[in-house]
Amino acid sequence: MRSSKKTLLSAVVLSATLGWSTATVAETWTDATGKFKLEAKFLGAQDGTVALQKEDGSKIFVPFDKLDQRSQTQARELYGKMKAAAAASPAADQPAATRRAAVSPAMNNTSAPLGKSKFGANPTAEETVEILTRAMEESDLVTLWDSLPKKYQNDINQNTQMLAKNVDPMLWNGVGDIVKKLGRVLSEKKQFILGNENVGAFLPQDPKSLEIWDAAADAIQAVGNSSLTSHGKMQRFSVEGFLQSDGRNLASSFRALSKLMEDPSGDSTAGVPKMRVVSSDAQSAVVEVTRPDGDVETRGLVKVDNRWVPDDMAKEWDEQMQKAREGLQKIGSPEGKQQMMNARMMLGMVGGPLDSLLAASSQSEFDQAFNPVFNMVSGMVGQMMPGGPGGMGPGGFGPGGIGAGGFDGGGFDAGDAVPAEFGADAFGQ
Repeated sequence: MRSSKKTLLSAVVLSATLGWSTATVAETWTDATGKFKLEAKFLGAQDGTVALQKEDGSKIFVPFDKLDQRSQTQARELYGKMKAAAAASPAADQPAATRRAAVSPAMNNTSAPLGKSKFGANPTAEETVEILTRAMEESDLVTLWDSLPKKYQNDINQNTQMLAKNVDPMLWNGVGDIVKKLGRVLSEKKQFILGNENVGAFLPQDPKSLEIWDAAADAIQAVGNSSLTSHGKMQRFSVEGFLQSDGRNLASSFRALSKLMEDPSGDSTAGVPKMRVVSSDAQSAVVEVTRPDGDVETRGLVKVDNRWVPDDMAKEWDEQMQKAREGLQKIGSPEGKQQMMNARMMLGMVGGPLDSLLAASSQSEFDQAFNPVFNMVSGMVGQMMPGGPGGMGPGGFGPGGIGAGGFDGGGFDAGDAVPAEFGADAFGQ
């Protein structure tokens, strides 16, 4: 088993670096209902899931039993050819680290350096307070992350990965798909939203408000296009890698939005608390914190792994992390799985109308798709009860068949990257 896994993984590396002849040609894949087709390249398989690369370069995972008989046969044949190509490839003898680097994006490299630390070899409490204040004023996320002890960083990374591993891939990616579509609707259909009689009259349309609208749409799209919405990538998530990749785009988008919404005085530091060290020694300190609203409180700091943190955080950290892990484990319980299944059904109810809004090419088409949803939501809020006026608009529940979004809707997008290892017995061979 270990040998066959090594062989298949090497084939994936070879196809990514040298070009595997059979994988360079897109194949036609059809779902089990026969209603939906996709042109995509075969990349491999894992645990009964087929990895495909769409024409736009994005990668999706499709459960094997959701493919029709012809596509299943095609997958087996391509899988066999990949194994044969891997067996003849020198890539199989490459060191493990080299193989992993070929299939894992840099943003998931937990050892990736973030640059020289601003805290130095042995920071004092006074130095830490000064550096943190400046980092908050400049929205310097790298420095704020670097202010945490290594143990705390590892706990956060591990718990985030654990969350992703316990959540249903289709639910995680389905939420991501909704975020992407929402961002597109706000950006591409702004004129139709503002022109709708139900909402346009209530939305401010002065130049500043429209700037805020555009910035908010950009921020939502930045979230949707980031690794946060990819179940596969989040299973290998690290804050270090994220801050070097998608985190930069996210931070830039939210800074732009924040700048438009900041204090009218133009003071970008208005929301940053003022901190002053009252007393300190080698391992502890007392800091006076003045909040933006004028409230003053005194906080204790202690040194943990060469970083200064609030004393109550240090005292409770291990206990809180353990509670978090216990909560994350419950996600995979029968009750948790049922809740995730219910949530997936709700995603279909949201995704369909968003598809209809995106497809609208005129104000009348947009209103036809939007007004039933608006009326339904208004009725739910007004009556304080579930349900509402019938229907979900022309979009309905989405295509179905393969999932709420079909092949092109991201229904099976379990991650945009080929997994670190492909199972050798994916198709029961």
